[in-house]
Amino acid sequence: MTHDVDCTSVSGRWRSLARVEKRMRDEPNQSFADADGRMITLGMLVCSLLKDGSVLDVGCGIGLFSTLAGLTGHPVTGIDAAATAVETTRRRAAFWDVSVDVHRLEAQQVATLGQRFDNVLMVDLLEHIEADETILSRVCEVTALGGRAIVVVPAFQWLYGPHDARGDYRSRHVRRYNRRDLMEKLEPLFRVRYVRYWNALGFPVRIVENLAGSNFADGVIRSVDGGPATMARAAVSWWLRKVENRVAFPLGLSLICVVEKR
Repeated sequence: MTHDVDCTSVSGRWRSLARVEKRMRDEPNQSFADADGRMITLGMLVCSLLKDGSVLDVGCGIGLFSTLAGLTGHPVTGIDAAATAVETTRRRAAFWDVSVDVHRLEAQQVATLGQRFDNVLMVDLLEHIEADETILSRVCEVTALGGRAIVVVPAFQWLYGPHDARGDYRSRHVRRYNRRDLMEKLEPLFRVRYVRYWNALGFPVRIVENLAGSNFADGVIRSVDGGPATMARAAVSWWLRKVENRVAFPLGLSLICVVEKR
């Protein structure tokens, strides 16, 4: 594991992030996260890796990461190609009384913003784009010198299965990423500071899903309430927050990479 991030500053953010996370879990509109809170927990980890300064969220989606970054004191700009995503992010930021400057832009149009950012987020973005190296080049152009980009992608191409292939052209995954392949695309543009896997808990589940040819796990955990299902959701949430956000396992469903503009 490459690990060259200032862990003192990272650990110092956890207390404030935990308070933010509790507020988000109490939010009435639970479309903000999936049933077991995986995305909020991932958002906590991602925001703990931000450096001070401005944040650009490329492919801001439902506004989770933009809002979290704003709640932790960063000036935030978000872009997304989908009008619904732009509107959702604006509503989300307004609900939390956070200022997020949101634009409807394709990722390759990011230079039209006319500014450089101290942090750039690309969370679950590159796997949807054929020309991922073009996007990385455009993002590098708008990252300030010494600035940080945080990339989160689905890990292990051999795990590509029904979960990746579902949906229309915007939601379908073009690929998953082997660690070496991602490094080869990032290293010509950035200095790699930190690499780790995340969500080892879901790894065996995804293997079973692929063997069964069905994306059954998400449907089960979202559709069943009460008793064992509620306990299972709480257990998954606890594990991701208390264990996986602090311990890097040698495998996981996601690959997280922190890079710095040279």
